[in-house]
Amino acid sequence: MYYGGYPMDIRGIVSYARERKIRVLEDAAHAVGTLDDTGEWPGKYSDGAAFSFYATKNITSGEGGMFLTNDKDLEERVRILSLHGMDRDAWKRYELGNRYAYDVVALGYKYNMPDLTAALVMSQLAKLSTLQARRDRLARIYCDAFEGSNGIVPATQWPLRPARHSWCVFAIIVDDSCGVTRDSVITSLLGNGIGTSVHFPPTHLLASMRHLHTRPLPVTEWAAQRLVSLPLYPDMSDEDAHYVADSVCSAARRSTSRS
Repeated sequence: MYYGGYPMDIRGIVSYARERKIRVLEDAAHAVGTLDDTGEWPGKYSDGAAFSFYATKNITSGEGGMFLTNDKDLEERVRILSLHGMDRDAWKRYELGNRYAYDVVALGYKYNMPDLTAALVMSQLAKLSTLQARRDRLARIYCDAFEGSNGIVPATQWPLRPARHSWCVFAIIVDDSCGVTRDSVITSLLGNGIGTSVHFPPTHLLASMRHLHTRPLPVTEWAAQRLVSLPLYPDMSDEDAHYVADSVCSAARRSTSRS
């Protein structure tokens, strides 16, 4: 998974997996705009990569996503499963000279993206470079503001070119060893009119998954108690980003001074 959009060593992972005959699928929900150390999108070296176009993502259609793969068999399997298991979609059935007949060859799902929302995505993809440059600018403001800050650490780092971070999520770690807690920072920001989020609550502690929890996961739980995601979107102004960063640092200073 590309947490927040940070590029991973996917070629190393794929090399390790290939030697053991393991297939690799990438969770690229945060990675629209992410490039690896060769300047390639997720899905170039693995068996496939799934991207999200949800409302909070870098490119959005409100819902839906896309799947990239170089494997023709896997591509066909995904197409079939995404449309009720049907072997021919409406375009193929109604093209001139084609027959209406189709078969349902698998127990599939309703995962296909409507054409209207796909058109919206295509129009946004043409603007991706501009949108990405704006995210880069805002992320740089945050990184510079938190450099040397007591108790506030970005949960990521700036990758070396040609790798690129998508900055779908800009998360910080609030270090409570300095006397500041994540929740106190969230409360302080809310008082300044700044909304935040948490990415993510630990899966193994969610109600539907607790029965699968068989061993301690202390690192996961440590991180989940200290992460908070800050606002970052292309229409955000430099002034707003500075305001958020100053508010975070101020909340940390107040908590530290009280301790």
